[in-house]
Amino acid sequence: MICLSLWLWWTLLRGCCQTEETVPILLGQGQPCGVDIEGVCGANLTCVTGDGQASATGVCTTPLDTDCVPCASVQCPPTRRVCPGGHVTEPCGCCPHCARQHGQLCGGPHWSRGYCDRDLTCSQITGLLPATPPHTGVCKVLSGHQTDHLADPLCPLVTGCNVRTGACDCYTLQTCHWVFSYRTLEDCLKVMKEDEYYWMGKGGKSEDSEEMEEEEEEEEEEEDCTEWNCEVQEGRCACGERSCDPQTQPLSEEACQDLLLVQANCSNVTCPEVPVPSCPEDSILTQPFILPGSCCPLVPALCTCIFEKCTTPVPTCPPGQQLNNTVKANGFPGSCCDLYLCESSEEEEPQDS
Repeated sequence: MICLSLWLWWTLLRGCCQTEETVPILLGQGQPCGVDIEGVCGANLTCVTGDGQASATGVCTTPLDTDCVPCASVQCPPTRRVCPGGHVTEPCGCCPHCARQHGQLCGGPHWSRGYCDRDLTCSQITGLLPATPPHTGVCKVLSGHQTDHLADPLCPLVTGCNVRTGACDCYTLQTCHWVFSYRTLEDCLKVMKEDEYYWMGKGGKSEDSEEMEEEEEEEEEEEDCTEWNCEVQEGRCACGERSCDPQTQPLSEEACQDLLLVQANCSNVTCPEVPVPSCPEDSILTQPFILPGSCCPLVPALCTCIFEKCTTPVPTCPPGQQLNNTVKANGFPGSCCDLYLCESSEEEEPQDS
C-alpha cells in the first residue's frame, strides 16, 4: 500500500514538472520567430521567413487564407503590358500587376498595394522587419530577409511551362512572379508545333541562311526602326508599334495611363497639401501611393531607412580604448544604422585633495 502511494505521488509530481517545462512562450503578430528565438507563434499565426529556410529568423504572420478575400470581390487595376520591372501576382493570387519598385509602397489590406520586384522585400516603413497585411510597407533591400522569388513562402503554388533544350518543361513553383512562358502543356506544344511547321516551310536552317537572316534583320532595323509606344487618343491610351522618333521619349503604357488620369479626372481636383518631410541622411522619401482611378495620394511620402547606407566598417580601437555601440539601429530614420565609437577603457583615478 505504501509503495502504491509513493508511485502515485511520483507520477503526479513528474506530470506536473513535464507540464511546466513544456508550456511554450507565445509570440504575437509581427514578433520575430525562428529556431534561435525562444517561443512559438500564437494561435492563428505562422512563422514566415524571408528566404524560405526553416532555420532563418522570421516574423509571426497571419496565414494567407485569412489575409485574403475571394478574388471575385476584388477590383483589379488595368494590366500593364510594359512594366519598369517584372510582372507579379500578389500573394492572394487575384491581380496581376507591375512589380513594385524600390521606394514604392506595398502590402496593405489583402496586398492591395502591390508586391515587390525581385531582390526587394516589402518592409516596415519604420522598423527592421518585413511588413505583413493589413499593414502598408515599402519595397527595399532588407538585410537578412532577401526572398528567393522561385520559392517564396508567402506566394501561391503556380504551375506552368518553359521550353528547355527543345522540349516543353512543365513544373510547379511557389512564386508571385511571372516565370513561365506558357500556362499549360497544350499551349507550349501548340507554339512549338507552329515553329516546327514554319522552319519546315523554310526548308530548315543552315549557317549561311542564319547569317543572311541576321544581316537582313539588321538592315531592316536600320531602315525601319519601330518601338512600342503609347499616346492618348479620344480619351484612351492607344498603344502599338510605332516608328522611332529620336526627338521624343517613347511613352510607356503606365505613363500614358497616368497622363490620361490627370487629363480626364484630375484637372479640376485640388489635393490637400501635405508637408513633405525632410529625411535624415540614412533614409529616403517613399513614393506616395495613389489608388487607380484616384487623383490624390492615399498615403503621402514618408521617410524610410535605406540599409544599404549602413556600410561604415566597425572601427578597430587602439590600445587602452574599447568599442562602444553609441547608437543601436531600430529602423527609424536617424537611427537606421549601428554607430560605434572608441572610448577610453581606463577609469579616471580620483585626484588627491
